[in-house]
Amino acid sequence: MPGRFEGLTDTQGKILQPLLPQNPPKNLKGKPHIPWRKICNSLFWILITGSR
Repeated sequence: MPGRFEGLTDTQGKILQPLLPQNPPKNLKGKPHIPWRKICNSLFWILITGSR
């Protein structure tokens, strides 16, 4: 049975922060960068809940 995921806590986010690349400079063209925490929450939600 798939689990339940409520999102990363502040402590977990602080642990992951040094492992992730820095945000790109804001003067680049294209789509704006999505915060890494939001990306990680999305990936963990898919992995834990078994969603497709």
